[in-house]
Amino acid sequence: MKNFEPNRAFNTEVAVALGIYQAILIQQIRYWQEKSTHEIDGRKWIYNTYQDWSKQLTFISERTIRRELKKLAELKIVRVVKYNISKFNHTKWYSLDEEKLQEYLDNKTPECRTGQIGQVECPREDNGNGKSDQFRTGQVDHFKDNKVPKNTPLNNQQKINEILGCFKEVTGQVFDKDKWGIKLIKERLAAGNDVEQCKSMIVLKAKQWEGTHVEKFIRPRTLFGDNFSKYYAECYAYHRENNYFVDDKEENIDRDKLNQEIDMLLAKI
Repeated sequence: MKNFEPNRAFNTEVAVALGIYQAILIQQIRYWQEKSTHEIDGRKWIYNTYQDWSKQLTFISERTIRRELKKLAELKIVRVVKYNISKFNHTKWYSLDEEKLQEYLDNKTPECRTGQIGQVECPREDNGNGKSDQFRTGQVDHFKDNKVPKNTPLNNQQKINEILGCFKEVTGQVFDKDKWGIKLIKERLAAGNDVEQCKSMIVLKAKQWEGTHVEKFIRPRTLFGDNFSKYYAECYAYHRENNYFVDDKEENIDRDKLNQEIDMLLAKI
């Protein structure tokens, strides 16, 4: 597994297996760990408070960071300890266990490792002009232009910015001027589709199509077009099978009803 992928702030294989936020945290820990001069018990460690993590990752709430780090610790992918003697010092030390991470990825299903769920099909674009966008190169800026205040409910424009920011993270392309694609995103959000699930769908499809002739179609007008329901259902089914939704009590979502709807959609695929 590559430590860093060009034009991405996280490893897509990890994002598909664990989710976007955990993939971002892993990449962040890996980055600072490689620069760390703190070696304890034969391992390199970095130290941060939750507030420090929140300052580095301004697009992720502190609550989410706490939750995702806890998951990584439970999986033993990230080691978390307190080396401070003072009981008033709550700084935690972190060390990424690359072997545990690779072991976790290797134990996932072949669909997860290769990103293939079914056959790769040629996607359809809504109102496309037949021209493919060129991938841009350069450093991804971690949703810098799409920051949202922590613990604030997202309005519709902020949700759109979150989704466009995810496309930028995954592809390195900017779709802020794609009026038709943005119109499709608005329609999907207006229909009640969850913004986080939409972002997970983008990452999953990017992994599925990576290195294929349809990779160039990772764009709003494709993923949010005619096949949106299929892509959304595939993504939800994948995360459901891998127990990704562990915080249902925190969400005002009727999971039984949603599961029935997803199963009906999958039956039509």
